[in-house]
Amino acid sequence: MPRLYCVVREVLSVQPFKIDIAYLSSKTDIEFGSMKWVQYGFTKSCGHFRIRNSDIVDHVNIFSHLLKGKKTGRGGCVRIFPTAGEIWAVYKNWSLNWDGSTPDEVRHQYEMVEILDEYTEQYGVCVTPLVKLEGYKTVYHRSTREDSKKWIPRCEMLRFSHQVPSWFLKDATSGFPENCWDLDPAAIPEELLHIGAGTN
Repeated sequence: MPRLYCVVREVLSVQPFKIDIAYLSSKTDIEFGSMKWVQYGFTKSCGHFRIRNSDIVDHVNIFSHLLKGKKTGRGGCVRIFPTAGEIWAVYKNWSLNWDGSTPDEVRHQYEMVEILDEYTEQYGVCVTPLVKLEGYKTVYHRSTREDSKKWIPRCEMLRFSHQVPSWFLKDATSGFPENCWDLDPAAIPEELLHIGAGTN
C-alpha cells in the first residue's frame, strides 16, 4: 500500500528518467496523543513528517500518485492530512489498544471512506463510508444511510491507512449511479478486490 512519502527536489533528466528525491519520515505521533504507534512499528500516513534521506531515483514505476502536503515552519517539516474529496482506506478494527502484538488478521481489515470536511484539531476529519457497487471490483459509491457521516477525532487519526487514487464517475456519461468512484486497484487491499457488493 502507498505509505512511503517523498518530496521531489529536482528533475535531473527526462530521457532517461532520473530525479532527486528526499524521503519523508516521522519518529513520533505525538500530535495525535500519547499512543506509541510509530514505536510499535506501524506506519503513520498522516500528520507531521520531516525531510530525511535523499536519493537519486531512475525507476518511474516506484511512484503511486501525487499527495497534497504543506511545508510548515522551519527544518523541513511537511504536514499531510486527508483533504475534502479524497478517498482513503481506514483500518476497520482500529483501536487505541493496538500494539506490537496485535495480530495481522485484526490489523489488515479495511474500509473505504470519502473525506467530506478537512482536518481540524478540534473536530478531526469528517468522512462517509463508501460501499462497493455490485458486480465491480473497484467501483464504490457513497452509503445511502442517513447516519453514515461521522467524524474521526484527532486522537483516532492513526486510523487512516493510506490515500487511494480515485476517479469520480459522472453519472450522466458513465451510466453509473450518482456519487461513484473508480478506485486504483494497486491501492486497494487484496481482500477487497473480489467482485461483489459491500454492506450499505
